[in-house]
Order: sequence, then structure tokens, then C-alpha cells
Amino acid sequence: MKKKIIIIGGGITGCMAALYIDKKNFDVSIYESKNNLGGVLSDFSHKDESFLNGVQYLDVNTDWYIEIEKLFRKKLNKFNHSYGSITESENSISFSDKFAVPVFNNIELNSLKKTKKNNLSSRLSLYPKKISDFLNLYLKKFNISSKKISWDQACLLHIGRVTVIDDQKKLKKFKNLNKTADDIYAIEKKNFLKDQAFNAALPTKGYNDFFNDFHKILKKKKIKIYLKNKIKPSWINGKLFLKTNDDKSFSADHIIWTGNPTNLIKEILKKKIDSVPLKMIQYSANVEKKVDNFYTQIFSTKSNFLRFFSYNLDNKNKISIESIYDRNENNIKEKINILLKNINFNHKLTNEKIFKNLSVRFNIVTKRDEKIFDELKRKTLNTNLICGPWNVYSRNDKILYLKNIIDNLF
Repeated sequence: MKKKIIIIGGGITGCMAALYIDKKNFDVSIYESKNNLGGVLSDFSHKDESFLNGVQYLDVNTDWYIEIEKLFRKKLNKFNHSYGSITESENSISFSDKFAVPVFNNIELNSLKKTKKNNLSSRLSLYPKKISDFLNLYLKKFNISSKKISWDQACLLHIGRVTVIDDQKKLKKFKNLNKTADDIYAIEKKNFLKDQAFNAALPTKGYNDFFNDFHKILKKKKIKIYLKNKIKPSWINGKLFLKTNDDKSFSADHIIWTGNPTNLIKEILKKKIDSVPLKMIQYSANVEKKVDNFYTQIFSTKSNFLRFFSYNLDNKNKISIESIYDRNENNIKEKINILLKNINFNHKLTNEKIFKNLSVRFNIVTKRDEKIFDELKRKTLNTNLICGPWNVYSRNDKILYLKNIIDNLF
């Protein structure tokens, strides 16, 4: 009799886990609370118009992408991707087309003190005062405390590294002398890569269409998919049981939980996590002129904008801007036009319709949350529960994490 494997969460991580497990000839099921697969990889729709939900490019230089490229060869558009950043304070603004991190000039690098990776605040303290002051001021608009957030969440907030642009040779030497310096500073890619192109891909018709096809492929492989099912966990004598919408209880040889862990932690540890959700708004518009696939990270102490990206979706040229939600935000067209001018994007939105979408873009993991995740993994070791990598930001790392578990366990 085949082993029964259940995956909770139908995002790209859960779908890839199902593909890996299917190769081992097990009975695989996916349970997803929404009415479609995809998770955060979905599109915003406005009647006949669709826009990406955030900058959701696929990394073509990964093993898992090679797997799906075989299945979706004609529905994926590969391209050389370009990027940049805006670093803006009250006194200055700079645009870089070589970095997607905060960029500074005229900074004297300080010797790095030994520090424990206590929290994000301890990470920021390693920088020269001008940089640390800017980053702390930048974080204030998120309304979060750097002392409560984990060290690694700098990557989620896109401040895992910064750069000093006026002396890259000196910075490269500085990075080579100290691993911590290598972790917190960036240098231009030409210093360590022959090919500076960032290869990426997007579904030609968007992620909703892509995951509709993914659904069909998984079903052909006899993987069972249950949508609109909000699973309730039940922990009995060291084993995880599940309840569906109809309150039917069942279990499996292994349950891989890739979705939101809140209810799981409440049930098993009798605790609550305090991850901080960031409420976002995305402004999107169609543009007539042809656009390249390009994004700009925005590090501003003045503006709520976080990212700009241009892309082609279903043969239409589009732009989107992510921003922290502010119900009192006004003059948005004027602010977007100023942004486009600052990044040398030669198109104004004066007569364009702007579409708006609210969302909770991601959760910030606190130091307390990290301890709870570790406690849950220890308590459920050698049980039928396999915990997802909830405190890992990179999609590639999440998928690789589960692939390694699947390869070793099954």
C-alpha cells in the first residue's frame, strides 16, 4: 500500500513538493484554503486587465525551475532582467542602475566589531553612523522595532546589504577580509561574475493562467487537490490529525505544512506567533510604449514607495509600484510621475488610469517567532509532521529546503 502524504498549502513551494514526492510513487494530496493554487504568486485582476502581484520573477538558474520549464516550455518568457535602486533622504536622492540595495557615497568604512546576531538592530549597528541612521529612519515607516525583529529579516526588507558606490575596489578588499563585511555589504557584479545579466522568467499570460495549467498537470499525475479547504490541525498523542470544512478527521503517514503556521502553533504549543503583517497597496497601469523587464528598489525616508517594476503580461506593457498603505495618501499620480522621472523612465501617467490593490504582502518574523518555530520543529521531530521553512525568505531556499527533506526522508 502506498504511503499517504498530505501537503498543506498550494503555493509554489507546496506544488513543487508534490512534484518531487510524486516521483517516488506515493499517494499525494494538496489542501489549499483559497479557490486556486498559487499562494502569493497570483495576479490582480480588474475586469479585462491583469497585473502581477508584486515583483514575482522566477529564477531560471535553479534546479526546480528546470523541472517546471519542461512542463511549461511554451508558457514561460525568459529574459535578461535589469534592476536599480533609489536611495532618498531629506537632503539627497540618488539612483543606481547597478544595485538593488541602498547606495551611499563618501562613507569611511569602520572596523567591524564582534557582535552576536541578536536582532536586526545589532546588524544595523555594524554600519558607519551615517548608514545606520538612515536605515533606522527608513524602518520607522514600517512601524516596527528593529530590536524585536530577527537578524535575517533584513533580507525580507531588502536591506540585507548596502553599498558604498564611490570606492568599490576598497569595499571589495574590505569584504574579502571579513565574513561579516561580506554579509552586510554589496559590490558590483562585474567584480565577481563574468556575466552580469540576471536571468529570470515570467508566465507569458500571468500566474493565474500558469497555476490553472499547473493544477491540470498535477491532476494528470494523480495528485489529489482540495481547494477552499481551511484545515484545522489536531495534535493527539504526538501525531497530527486534520479536520476539513465538514469537520471530518483524518491523518497521513507524513503531513508537510507549507501554509500559514498560526493555527498549527496554537494547537501543538498553545502559543501565538507575533509576526508583523505589512499592509501594502499596489498602484498599476498599462503603458503604450514597449517596456523592458526592470525593477527598482526604493529606500526612502520621505516616500511610502517601496518598489517599481515594469513588465509585459499577455502582450501588454505594464508598470506597478508597491507602497506601504496609507489611507491619507494623496496626489498619487504626481508622486508616481516624479518617481518615473527619478529612474529615467520616459513615460508619464498624466492620462493613464491607475488601478489599486490592497494586500498583506508579507509577515515580518520576530526573534520570539524564530524561537517558537525552532521549538515546534524539536517537538515534532520523528512525528508525521514536517514543518515548512517559515522563517526563510527566499523562494528558492524554501523549495530547496523541502526537496532535501523529501530526498532524505522518502
